[in-house]
Amino acid sequence: MNLSKIKPVGHRVVLKSTRVENTKKVGDVTIYTSTDSEAERQAVGNHIHEVVALGPQAYKHKDFKGPWCEVGDKVITSQYPGQKMKLDDCIVWFVNDEDILAKVEQ
Repeated sequence: MNLSKIKPVGHRVVLKSTRVENTKKVGDVTIYTSTDSEAERQAVGNHIHEVVALGPQAYKHKDFKGPWCEVGDKVITSQYPGQKMKLDDCIVWFVNDEDILAKVEQ
């Protein structure tokens, strides 16, 4: 299924899980290594996702002073932020707009 065909409703945000990056600190240098192991993925906790789509009411509530994220941004969520679904070869999350904890600068 093409992810661009997913249209969230209400204040939902669709996220695609990114590949887990393991890090090791060696002095002042951070070394990143990727893993495809499900056991390692669970141990590390993949909380960084890419925003795929925003629902029409996302960030429209009076308490929001503009959107916290946009399509294409990398964001951080809690470990289990919403409904998880496997589509083709990727994991997709359907979360509430307020479940976005932080944006990752690229």
